[in-house]
Amino acid sequence: MKLTSSHLSYCTNIHPAETWEETKQAIETYVLNVRNLLREHENLGNDAPFAIGLRLSAVAAAELLTGEHLFQFRDWLAQTNTYVFTINGFPYGSFHGTRVKEQVFRPDWTDPARLEYTKQLFEILAVISRPETGASVSTLPGSHKTFGANESLILGNLIELASWLDELAEKTGRDFHLGLEPEPLGSFENTEETLVIFENSTPLLPSLQK
Repeated sequence: MKLTSSHLSYCTNIHPAETWEETKQAIETYVLNVRNLLREHENLGNDAPFAIGLRLSAVAAAELLTGEHLFQFRDWLAQTNTYVFTINGFPYGSFHGTRVKEQVFRPDWTDPARLEYTKQLFEILAVISRPETGASVSTLPGSHKTFGANESLILGNLIELASWLDELAEKTGRDFHLGLEPEPLGSFENTEETLVIFENSTPLLPSLQK
């Protein structure tokens, strides 16, 4: 829902779903139930749009991009007066009922699979998001400290994504954002480590400077 200067969404990552069909069922069932309860208790106006924070696994994202699924979902959002402005792109695969810990960091940002998955999430947002809300994807903070990941590979893939997003923004008129979530034992988990990794990226940025 729209607040004064931001948006508050109901995030679907609390519902186990790995395929697009499972995700779609969760949205059509639980999300609309929550919205209707808010309306019943007068916490949401009957005509007020309801925001969804979408969680898509790599499997679900790939399925959504096939056939007419994405356009059907866009139409469903319009029909139900709901909207998506953000996607949780941190967990790549299953993370309900399984051992999570450091495994949720795989594939990390050294792996092209993470880059491709994140691009797919932005391709989805380019179609279903509203121009006025902006569109964001949250992701892991590079890697997990215990992996000993190559920082240059992490930064290279993030910079490639940034360049790609710049082109996508020009084509679609959307304002795209990638949210790197500081996490315990992530490549960066506090302000100091975050500043260091961005300082280290500076020599790799000439291609993005205008």
